[in-house]
Amino acid sequence: MAASGIRFDDTTGAVFLAVVISAMVYGANLWQAFSYYTKYSLHDGLVLKSFVALLLAADTSTLAMSSHVTYTLSVTHFRNIAADLYYPWSYGATVILSALINLSVRK
Repeated sequence: MAASGIRFDDTTGAVFLAVVISAMVYGANLWQAFSYYTKYSLHDGLVLKSFVALLLAADTSTLAMSSHVTYTLSVTHFRNIAADLYYPWSYGATVILSALINLSVRK
């Protein structure tokens, strides 16, 4: 427990674990994109290649914004309960960008 008697395990700790797991999945996405461009994209058109690049850029942005949320909550506003009531701008942007990625890859 923290010195103030407030537990951060189920709030900031959960956000940190989510970012760590997201970074691992991002690594797998990078490997898939690399494999696609080096082995499988030879006969694909420019539109599909561009779509894969756009998805990779969006995934990169999502991880960067998630990292920003985690840094803001765990470092910038450490032990400031009032500041933790308001999430940074990157939280909402992450949710919107993730939804757009999800909608774009579904048929």
